[in-house]
Amino acid sequence: MDQKALLIFNPKSGSDPISLEELTERIAMHLNQAELSVFQTTGENDADKIRQEINKHNPSLLLVAGGDGTVKLVAESLQTQLPIAILPLGSANGLAKCLGIDLLEDGLEALRQLKVKNVDGIDINGELCLHLADFGFNANLIEKFEEQGTRGMMGYIKSSFSQIFETEPYRYLIKTKDENWEVSTRML
Repeated sequence: MDQKALLIFNPKSGSDPISLEELTERIAMHLNQAELSVFQTTGENDADKIRQEINKHNPSLLLVAGGDGTVKLVAESLQTQLPIAILPLGSANGLAKCLGIDLLEDGLEALRQLKVKNVDGIDINGELCLHLADFGFNANLIEKFEEQGTRGMMGYIKSSFSQIFETEPYRYLIKTKDENWEVSTRML
């Protein structure tokens, strides 16, 4: 076996759980003859533990089974460049959808074909942003969603209703090397 892969599995992602056993069986059908190691997130020191697992197994490919937050966690944990295969299991999976990975099956098919796309990241005040870097309405919606402790799309819908009436405009200062802009808006 030439290829080593490390699966990082977030068992709390989304509202439609899949067992780790079922997921690894499905991965095995798409990832020919690769040695697969598994790490499950717990919500406690996951970034450090992921770095340790990467150093321990020295994979040539990372598989991330979770949502956007899990993908971000793994990307932040990297100390070297490694391809990441996204297996969308989160509530909304916005990053995966932007990459054409709407369903778990799409992620498994991309894995089988070993399709690779480069993705830019941006650092905003020390935070890695891979998909959305938002402030205001949507950021408040996500915060409310996380406070409720619900999972799935219905949790997003409930959070959005309250935010429609609660979010006031914010003033933002956007600075670039060449220009500064001041804007007032409910979402940036």
